[in-house]
Amino acid sequence: MLIAVVIFSTTIDLSENTKKAPLPNFIPLLFVFLLLIYMLYRVFKTSPQIEIWDDKLKIYGIFHKKKELTINEILEIDLLAIGMFNGNATIVTKIKFVTGEVFQLASPNYKNISEIKLKLLHNFPEKIKKRLSSKSMTPIEQNEELKFSGNPYTSFNGFLIYGILIGFTLMIFTSKKDYEPIHLFLIFPILVLPLGLAYQLHYLIFSGEILIVKNHFLPWINKQYNIKDIIGINFEHHFRTSQSLRITTKDYKSRNFPAGSLRDKHWEGLKEYAKSRGIFFIG
Repeated sequence: MLIAVVIFSTTIDLSENTKKAPLPNFIPLLFVFLLLIYMLYRVFKTSPQIEIWDDKLKIYGIFHKKKELTINEILEIDLLAIGMFNGNATIVTKIKFVTGEVFQLASPNYKNISEIKLKLLHNFPEKIKKRLSSKSMTPIEQNEELKFSGNPYTSFNGFLIYGILIGFTLMIFTSKKDYEPIHLFLIFPILVLPLGLAYQLHYLIFSGEILIVKNHFLPWINKQYNIKDIIGINFEHHFRTSQSLRITTKDYKSRNFPAGSLRDKHWEGLKEYAKSRGIFFIG
């Protein structure tokens, strides 16, 4: 969208409508180019490559000096830690060296993070940080159900969805202008935005031994987890998105579910109930 706006702006000639000198056409394109360069830099900076052998590992990348470390140079490996990634707190793998240096692998940055963590667990079991999860002290009935939902209709995302759809409807039925076929292309981005906002409105149901993730506005979303397969959960709040729940399973695969309808009391209740069910809270 940003690139389309910039390209459109470069086609406008202001020289006939104003006495001021027009903006050179190359400046917006230069801005986009520099922005892309910065984004690529952040990706490479936070995504070094790692190779794992039986008794050592190698870390390297464009912005990382190559390091080969033996098992004796590794102090501890924390597979379920919280660290910073692009200014946001998320789940990371922290590798601490005997020198005091700490190396982080942000889970959202690696498609094969599950394989990486399992390889570290298999090759360096004595270096893995041990964690104790609380056990449920009371038996759980098979039909017990607890819902963490909130009110999506009074949430910030809900108000935005209504505002966009109402504004779009009024624009169509109240405008006296004759629309051209090219205007039909505006419908796609206008409708995609509400879908993106709706995707940030998940809610959670604990039903017996199953954790169910659903969405208030997207009924086809119905993800189910066996509680015994969940190794940990953590809360995340990424830039320009609602606070979300990340679920990590025993195979170290994780998935993030934005839940913009939940309030602070819901998040706190979710945290305490998950811990009571023996689910480790990463944080």
